[in-house]
Amino acid sequence: MKINSKTLRTVLGTFWFLAGVGKLLFLNKVAAMLSMFVKTCLLSFYADFISSFVLANASIIVLLIAIAEVVAGIFILHSEIYAKLGLLLATLLNIVFLPLGIPQVFINTLFIAAQLWLMKKELNESIIAGFLLRFKNLFKGVER
Repeated sequence: MKINSKTLRTVLGTFWFLAGVGKLLFLNKVAAMLSMFVKTCLLSFYADFISSFVLANASIIVLLIAIAEVVAGIFILHSEIYAKLGLLLATLLNIVFLPLGIPQVFINTLFIAAQLWLMKKELNESIIAGFLLRFKNLFKGVER
């Protein structure tokens, strides 16, 4: 089965956009739910960070995460140049969410793999396209 990168980019971009919008719509409820991550966190220092800093600033943190998710989604759905930046931002968000518990490890690992694959595929395509364009321009002035 061949994976279409444009379809995958559309799915990921839509997911990130809707995840951010959902957090923005229910900002206070999401901020109140952050305390559950202290119990499920896989790393003790990360749990300490969540309980001491994140919970004290929950509304601001959730707002920043939601905005970052919306921006990542819009960038991924946008042109290929912005898509790479959006994929990078989304991957960084996944890395931040990774130690929050076993379900998050599985889901975030899948997303990281898909996003890295897309970044690599689009980078390879842009490198190849750039090379072919330079190669074509190299022989443009040569007459037969």
